[in-house]
Parts: sequence; C-alpha cells; structure tokens
Amino acid sequence: MMAGAYSLLAIAIIYQQNTLNINERELGLDHLDTVKSYGDLAVFYYRLQQTELALKYVNRALYLLHLTCGPSHPNTYINVAMMEEGLGTCCCS
Repeated sequence: MMAGAYSLLAIAIIYQQNTLNINERELGLDHLDTVKSYGDLAVFYYRLQQTELALKYVNRALYLLHLTCGPSHPNTYINVAMMEEGLGTCCCS
C-alpha cells in the first residue's frame, strides 16, 4: 500500500474513533450504529495491517451484536461467518 493511502486510513481512523465515541455516548452500547462503528474500526485497522487492533474491535463488535440481537439472530451468524472467512478460518463447505 502506498504511503498516501496509509495516511488517509490513519485520518479515517481518527474520524471513525470520534464517531464511535459519539455513538457510545449518545446511543449507548446496545445500539446497532455503535456496533457498526466498532466493525468499521476493525476494517480500517485490518487495512493498515494492524491485525491485533482489528481483532480487538471486531471481537467487541461481535460481542455487542450478540448482546443486542442474541446469539441466534441472522446478523450475528452472518457477521461471525464473514469474520471467519476474512481470517481464513471458515470451515464451511
């Protein structure tokens, strides 16, 4: 990835972190927009090859999604499957 792209992603992370802070404060942890903010941060960190931070945020998003929607909600299943596919751990045939 080019240096310019890295700096744009770094700026995007700052804005996304601000969005997450606002969503947590104004909407609460049980709101789907807050969950999405965690997932978005995970994507940005993944693109910057900061895998540990990406996993931290995606795990938090999945945990909140599990609490908000329940373990058997289709969104929970879909997001877990997408995460596993992205990590290369999907064992679906």
